Amino acid sequence: MGVVSRLSALATGPSLPDPPAIPRPLEVLGWALFRRTEISALGTTTQGFVFRNESSDSVTFVGYGTTERPENGGPAPDTVVAPNQTIRFEVVYNFLKTTRVQALFTTAEGNTVFTANLTVGPFNEASSTCASAGGGQRCVADGKNLRFTNPSAPNLAALLNAVDATPTRPGDQLRGVVAGLLGTTTQGYTIYNLTGKPVTVIGYGTTELPENGLPKPGTVIPVGGTARTEVIYNFLRTTTVEPVLRVGPDGTIFTADLTVGPFNGASSTCGAVGGSERCSADGKTVVLVQAPGANTVIGPDQAATQARIIEALCKDGGIGKCEFKPETESEGLSAPKNVASPIINRGQNPIKRTLKLIDVRSQTDSLNITAKASFSNLTKTINAEIQTAYGHTWTFTKTFEEDIEVTTPPGYTTTVTTRQPVWQVTGTFTVIVDDSTFTLTGVQFNTPIKQDDFGSYEVTDTPNAPTRSPVPRWLSAVFAALGL
Repeated sequence: MGVVSRLSALATGPSLPDPPAIPRPLEVLGWALFRRTEISALGTTTQGFVFRNESSDSVTFVGYGTTERPENGGPAPDTVVAPNQTIRFEVVYNFLKTTRVQALFTTAEGNTVFTANLTVGPFNEASSTCASAGGGQRCVADGKNLRFTNPSAPNLAALLNAVDATPTRPGDQLRGVVAGLLGTTTQGYTIYNLTGKPVTVIGYGTTELPENGLPKPGTVIPVGGTARTEVIYNFLRTTTVEPVLRVGPDGTIFTADLTVGPFNGASSTCGAVGGSERCSADGKTVVLVQAPGANTVIGPDQAATQARIIEALCKDGGIGKCEFKPETESEGLSAPKNVASPIINRGQNPIKRTLKLIDVRSQTDSLNITAKASFSNLTKTINAEIQTAYGHTWTFTKTFEEDIEVTTPPGYTTTVTTRQPVWQVTGTFTVIVDDSTFTLTGVQFNTPIKQDDFGSYEVTDTPNAPTRSPVPRWLSAVFAALGL
């Protein structure tokens, strides 16, 4: 029988038996793989992580640094773990997705912060890391078991004979070659402190550190200030640096994850626990914000802090809504300014000169803001308010000119300073960020008055410093020979 006949016989022969039925659980699993959905039909699976407090001090669980939560919300914040007690977290396994729960603890005195990352991978594998910052106590992580321990005395012999025990990861050699060819590449992240209180960098929650370890633990970010950190790009590897910051000695704890991906992409997340302050992250910017509805009042005695708030929030495109309300206006004199080169008389007779004084005065303010492009919207707002209230603008420049005669006595130096008439407008800045407010009081804007006369000038004669007689050459040679 030929091949065609055999195929024809098979086609017309008895039918083949039906395949065996697929068990229901495997069918659900198949659909889950196909649709890439969570397999809730199989029930919830968790990995349990246990912390044991082996230190001599109580440890308090203060909250979570990420949006992920353990099963049923996990232990409640402010749970105290006494010495030799344990606390357990059940992290839910999400099929084909990595889940990371970040738990934060402090010691009873609040001087040590522990940052623990509890991770369940896409194939249900469990891992953990734990770091301590700001104190001597330590945190040790080993899979699903974590321990808080007392500080240990350093082993000096081990330190003197230490070797690099950093494990080698796949691709490290290739990354080293690429780094050698291209040099070190970093992504820069900026952390803004808009909490209304100083914030301190107390350490890092992972073993990865930024370039040069900056900002170093103990760095204080003032109100309205910023901290800059550079995360190193490791070719084909994801790098996450996690600075841990705190408001005051026992206030809100912030954790920020600053991540550079395997292809140099930058991202960030941020969490806040243990207080009312909040934080947000967007790309390479992390903003620490005061509590909802809070209003921080900053007076004229804190002009540098006022300036940092304006700089951070009120530039064109800034995240703050900035308004100025003028309250008082008065006529005064500007700060003194030298307007002529000094006349130095080293002779025996007086020197008489006619000086042409030219003094160009522009607007000034207590915040050191200049009318530059980055503050154009703010400048328009200030000018509009001052114009409406007092009939003149802030951004006005005036040139004052006058001729005077001066006489410099022998052995004296003559200087000329001027002070020009200005309008001094004082008012209050209101800066709104989301649902919180900064009120900057006593902010002053000065603008020269449109008039032709000088306000005042002062001529000062100062005795010249005594001149030293030159050392004879022969004496200089003696000093040189003696090494003097």
